[in-house]
Amino acid sequence: MPTYAGFYLSPQAWDDWVRSQNTLLPRWGPGNAEDMIKRELRKHKMKKYFAVIQVPTPLSEPGESSVGLMIYRQCSPRRVYLAPHADAKADVFGPQILQSLIGVTTSEWRCIWFKNYSTKPRFEAEFLEPPSGGQDGGLPLQEANKGLANTNEVAGALQAE
Repeated sequence: MPTYAGFYLSPQAWDDWVRSQNTLLPRWGPGNAEDMIKRELRKHKMKKYFAVIQVPTPLSEPGESSVGLMIYRQCSPRRVYLAPHADAKADVFGPQILQSLIGVTTSEWRCIWFKNYSTKPRFEAEFLEPPSGGQDGGLPLQEANKGLANTNEVAGALQAE
């Protein structure tokens, strides 16, 4: 029953991205999209900052497809909200970096939990919210993005590390 925290791609978002890549695949699915994103991350030397996994789409999300993708930064075997680290550029500027480098449009920071062995549709997946009280361990992304630098500079700094 894992939790993944990072940047979510809805089934429509990954499908649009695969179509934009002028792929020669006659048909594609989430596995193809996952492999293509992994290849792009490797090409741009970003594999140590981001990983990709297929995740069930929560029932709260519109659409019929049951598989989304998560470009994640943190994971846990437990059901727990994982907050972004305010001092980690990849956590704060993740969507902008991913858009700039590989052209994929993702959500802001999200945390998804699901049951691996559920017999119910969509694995009883749900997006987790930060605990109330403001002690989530991270800086609100709106605050962090106020001083948004050129995303190419941020991506370049990450690649140089």
